[in-house]
Amino acid sequence: MRNLLGRFGNQAIYDAFKQQNIRTFSLTRALNAWSAALPMAIYSDEYKFEDFIRYNLSAGVQGILWTPEVRNADNERDWALRLAAATFSARMTYNGWQFPHLIWQQPDISASEHNQLLPDDNPYSKLARRFSNLRMALLPYLYQAYSDYHRKGIAPVRPLVADCPEDGSTRQLDDEWMLGADILVAPLTGANSFGTYNRQVVDDAKRFQSMNGNCKITKDGEAIELAMDFDGPAIKGARTSLELQAGPCTIRFAYRTDSGNAGLRLWTPEGSEARGFHVDDFPHAQGWQVGVVQGTLPKTGTYSLYLGKADASSGARHMAFRNITVIQKPQHQDSKTAWSREVYLPEGQWRDFWTSTAVAGGQWQVVTATPEHPPVFVRDNTLLPLAEPLVTLNDKSIFTIHLAAYGDNPRPCQLYEDDGTTFDYEKGKWATLTVNSAGEVQRPDHGQPQRYRIAGKAEYPSALVERILEAAAR
Repeated sequence: MRNLLGRFGNQAIYDAFKQQNIRTFSLTRALNAWSAALPMAIYSDEYKFEDFIRYNLSAGVQGILWTPEVRNADNERDWALRLAAATFSARMTYNGWQFPHLIWQQPDISASEHNQLLPDDNPYSKLARRFSNLRMALLPYLYQAYSDYHRKGIAPVRPLVADCPEDGSTRQLDDEWMLGADILVAPLTGANSFGTYNRQVVDDAKRFQSMNGNCKITKDGEAIELAMDFDGPAIKGARTSLELQAGPCTIRFAYRTDSGNAGLRLWTPEGSEARGFHVDDFPHAQGWQVGVVQGTLPKTGTYSLYLGKADASSGARHMAFRNITVIQKPQHQDSKTAWSREVYLPEGQWRDFWTSTAVAGGQWQVVTATPEHPPVFVRDNTLLPLAEPLVTLNDKSIFTIHLAAYGDNPRPCQLYEDDGTTFDYEKGKWATLTVNSAGEVQRPDHGQPQRYRIAGKAEYPSALVERILEAAAR
């Protein structure tokens, strides 16, 4: 709210273009929620990749746009991850202002300054070409997403909780987002990636022992039910032992309670509390809510996990836990070489963007990526319009659209169509085209030139996506 100088400066730029009936799309270093109506994307010289990912989501909550710009990179993996995130963001930007040569010719600034360029077919150039072409292929889909942004207030990039507010698992996700209506993006970072990991699921009520009074442990389906009736300090509930290793540890679970806040403790093999694993404030909830606790364990050994309620008052209290999962990455693992991560997909069926392989939602999945194939998913039965990439755009550009069918019965897709350069859409000179999997188009009359040409009926994505990108690379 303080940043009014940037807000007014951006308004002045916008007004100057609008007076000439010309649209613009700018980058700015100063932006806030009051600027959501302006065609501006914010960027920053803060360059930690994990922060770039988080900014994408926090900007979407405010209704503004963020660009995780691509500049230098530590290595080929870092370059690939940054390119992939930028490609599936609100705006894709290469920012190489301080490089004397194109950044994909040499992403090391010192080497670039000394004219030590890489060969033309180096991995950085190949990935830059691939993801730049993919971005151009996504433009018709993104233009429809921006139409929804303008007319409905739906941010083109937004956290999963915006689409699935009732799904408790989406509320703490800060490294996945929705792009448009049907694409889910889950980039790898140093913080979330791993090569190998240990995963334990605690789903047997018989493992738990009642503690601190009369606590009845039952099992309802996959839920561990705690029925408690006692007074006094300390946590009330049940405990079980876990064999854990030293290093980072995440405990994830779902809970519900009519007894106030739910609590969790983790005790070391010596009988002291593990730092970071003392939580009393998972709030009262009649429906299932997700709890996540993270920290670093000091040593390998047998730990004690306590679940229940802290400082229970008298009278019957009920609490239930399910989907208790403990995840650990090796302590000394080099995340800069890892290509796997956990991804949460909301309820329903999803498809891998690259292969259309079906993936069940409502649960966590471990996925393995490659430099060319980052983790991206498409809602089941989506008809995704992919354009043959153009080198540049003008007011006469026509997109040749290929239809990718993610599922056996894809829903018709929509394409927003106007002249692409003026504000004449404010006078009603625009339309939403509806395209079905047979390639048939419903195009309302709107007095503007045709911007889309449908190449034919829908195709299987695995062959289509690579064919489009390979043809553009030639």
